[in-house]
This record gives sequence, C-alpha cells and structure tokens, in this order.
Amino acid sequence: MIRNSAIVRELVALSRPVLLYWLTCVLGLVVFSAALLMTKDSWDEKAVIVIGTIWGSTALGVLLGQVASVTRIRSGIFLPAMFFAFWFAVYVIATAEPMLNGMFGEGPVIVLFLGSMLGSMMASGGFWSLRVNRGLVAAWAPAILFTGGILIFTENSGRVEAWHEGAKYAIWSAGTVSILALAIVLQLLFMGGRERHRVHRWLTAPQAPEHAEQRSDPFRPFAGLGTLLMLGVLVVALTGSSAIVAPYLWRTGPPDDDGNPSHGVDPDDDPAQPNTGGGGGPNLQKVMKYVQQGAQMGCALLTMLILAVAGLIVFGPPTRRQLLLSHLRDPMWPVPPSRRARLHWRLAEIALGDAGIYRKPGDSARDVALRAVERYPDVNLEALVTAAEIADRVMYGYALDAGDADTIRRAAEMTYQAVWDNLGEAERLKATYRLL
Repeated sequence: MIRNSAIVRELVALSRPVLLYWLTCVLGLVVFSAALLMTKDSWDEKAVIVIGTIWGSTALGVLLGQVASVTRIRSGIFLPAMFFAFWFAVYVIATAEPMLNGMFGEGPVIVLFLGSMLGSMMASGGFWSLRVNRGLVAAWAPAILFTGGILIFTENSGRVEAWHEGAKYAIWSAGTVSILALAIVLQLLFMGGRERHRVHRWLTAPQAPEHAEQRSDPFRPFAGLGTLLMLGVLVVALTGSSAIVAPYLWRTGPPDDDGNPSHGVDPDDDPAQPNTGGGGGPNLQKVMKYVQQGAQMGCALLTMLILAVAGLIVFGPPTRRQLLLSHLRDPMWPVPPSRRARLHWRLAEIALGDAGIYRKPGDSARDVALRAVERYPDVNLEALVTAAEIADRVMYGYALDAGDADTIRRAAEMTYQAVWDNLGEAERLKATYRLL
C-alpha cells in the first residue's frame, strides 16, 4: 500500500539525484580539505575558519538551491540573485578589505568572502541539479572542489617544476588521477540518476501515454551489469582523455631575454616584493587586477556563450529538421522493410503536426488520417489513408506485402507535400522551428 503511494514513489525517484549530488559535493569537500591539510604544518584559527566556511557555505548553498528548485522558484529570479551575491562579495573585498580587517578582524571577512562567493556558486549548482536537462550544467559546482584539490595536491608534490621544464604529463600522479576518476564516476552516477528521475516524471505525468505509469518503478536497482560495464568504459575514456588534454591547456610561459623560460610568473606575484596592501591582507592592487582580469574573461565567455546559444536557436531546429526528414525519406543506413515503413509514416505524422493534427493516446494511424481528411476536405489526402493502413499493419505485427514499403514511402511524401503546400508562410516558419 505504502509502496504504491504516488507521494512515496515520487520521493524515492527524487531521492537518487538529490543524494548522489550531495555525495559528489561531500567527497569533493573531503578531497579539497585533505589537499589544504597538506599545506599546513599545524592548524591555526585561520585554517579552521577557512575550512569551516567552505563546508558550511557549500552545504547551505546546495540546500538553498535544491529547495528553490523543488518549490519551483523561477530561474530568472533565483540565478540573478546568486550572481549578484557573488559579484557583491568580490566588490566588497576588492575595495574595502583593509578597512573590514581593521573593523571586524580577519575571521568575519573570510566568512563573508568565501561564504558569499562559494555559497552562491553552490546554490546555482544545487538549483540546476533538480531542473530538467540541467544535470550537466549542475556538475560544474562540485567539479570546482575536485579541480581545486587536484591543483593543490599537484603544487605540493613537487611536480609543478617538472611541468614548467616541459614535462607536461609529470603533473599527474596516481593520487591526482584517482581523484579525477572519482570525480568522473560521481558525475556520471549523478547524471544517470537525474535522467532516471526525468523519465519517471514523464511516465507519471498527466499527458503520459496510457498505462505508462505501470512501467515506472523507482524501487528498481539503480544499475544492472550492462550499465556498470558501460560506466566503467566511460570512466576510463573520460579520465584518460582529460589527463592527456589537461596539461596542455596552460603554457609554461615565454622565455625571457636570456632564453630561460619564465614559467609565466607575474613580477607582481614575487614573494620577495613587500606587501603594500596594508592590514596584513592581500595587495589591494593585485586583487583589483585579478578582479578586472576575471571580469574581462567572464565578459568574453558570456559573449561566446550568447553567440553559441543564438546560433543554436537560429540554425539548430531547421538543421535538425532537415536531417530528420532526409533520414525518414531515405534512411541513412540499411533498415528492414518494417522499419522503413515506420520511418515513412513518421514523415506523414510530421506533416500532420505541422498542420496542428497530433496523434492522441490510443489512436491508430487510420484515426489520425481520418481526422486530417475531415479538417482538410479540399486537399487530396487519399495517399495519407493508404499510408495509415500500411502503418497500422506494421504497428500490429501483420506481414507486409512486397511493395508496401515503397507504397508508403510515396504516399507519405505526397502527404507531406500536400500539407506543406496548404500552409501559409507564418505556419511554415512555425513548422520549421517546431521541436520534433
């Protein structure tokens, strides 16, 4: 009784992506904290504040984001609020850090800075983690923790010097590769759990096909042997490719006047230079420089993202439609006659969808064809009825005659042209960008 409760089934289905995302974040925190431990001979008050703030802001941020997602707060409200909190923290620290240190001490400033910045990023990740088709975007938040841990481990293992000398792959070790593999495993498991929850929601939606809810069982085991094997192949492939490409994403720096590599060291970052920022904190000029560089990089990335999204919006649906129509008319690879008949009928269904006639649950192909004939009595749709009869025979497992595959191909093409010629310019434009 309880097992079949709709609320219980929904909670069980939702618990997997939620718990997997939390597991990814917690293990990322463990890796990052362990890496920071390597840099400390002993724990002082500042280290405790930093680690505590990182853990607290991550937990509160993810919780806030997931609660906002479950309660259906609009992304246009929540995400700009997190973006404002992030840059507000950067601005405050960059402009008033010495004054804040003098007024409140170093601890509150660290909590404000790390809490606002990391908390806002983790809140965005938690928000995306429960949104449809946003699982991959949500993965970047815990990836920050794993990447930071890898960088800190590498810097404290003495491998950076070898990398500076040109031995690119010397930056990797068994420990850092293991961390990378762990991050990839957790991200794949989370995205698999998120996709499974999406399918569960689709099967239990009011618009789902008849009896679809009976096929949705959130209590089933998460993965079978085949899934685990595929997961292992993906982990090996992604870990290997990332390890090969990553060392070449940064250059070691151009040579100086004597021909010696400079290793990309900024003269302003020389430890021998005195700290002129005051208040025992970071150099204010360097902080402002980093903020300016980060803002410029962020604007460039945002511009590239906007252009890429605009390109996908403008050219994506028409290109996908043309490729799909070409495949339905003439399959790109050999298929059996029954499969060809289904593809050709799909072409006719797309034409009817362009005209606003959709197949309802329980409808046969002939039912859809007769509705189209009733709506467009002046259009010759006899070929559509012929195509529907052949499609029904294929759907219900009856044998095809020798020429049925060619007959339905010609009938579907005639139907598509007849419907398309009957559409106005505005309707054609709408059909071109209709999601198929």
